[in-house]
Amino acid sequence: MNTKEQYSTSLDLNHPLPQQAPLHKPSVRILPIIGLLLIPLFLALTNPSQKGYEEYVVWKLKQTTCKQKSLKPETQLSCAFLSNFPYNFSARALSGYIRRENYLFFSIYTTDAFGLRDRSVGISGHYFDWNFPVIVFR
Repeated sequence: MNTKEQYSTSLDLNHPLPQQAPLHKPSVRILPIIGLLLIPLFLALTNPSQKGYEEYVVWKLKQTTCKQKSLKPETQLSCAFLSNFPYNFSARALSGYIRRENYLFFSIYTTDAFGLRDRSVGISGHYFDWNFPVIVFR
C-alpha cells in the first residue's frame, strides 16, 4: 500500500471529531468585577487631606490671585500677609477659614478668608479648581 492510499483510508469522515469541553476562564469574568472594586478603593485611599489643601491654597493664592493687578483692599492686605510668611505659617493661618466636605472618594474644599475665596475639589491626590454655586443639602 502506498502512502497516498494509507492517508486516504486512515481518515474516516463518517465519525465526528470528539467534542472538547469548553474552556472556562473564570479569571476573565472576574477581572471587570475586581477592577470595579479597586477603583473606589483607590479613590478612597488617595482622597487628599485638608493639610495638603491648606498648602495648595496658599501656593495658589500666592501664584495667581495675589499677582493680579486689580485687587480689593482686603485682598491686597491678605496677599501682603501671605507673601511675607512661609507656606506652613500661612497655611495654618488659613486653616480656620477652610471648610472640607468629605465624600469618601473626593472632597470639596471652600476657603473664605479676608476677601480670598476659593473652591476646589480634591480627588485622587490632586486638587482641581471648581467654581460652582454652593449647594446646601437639608
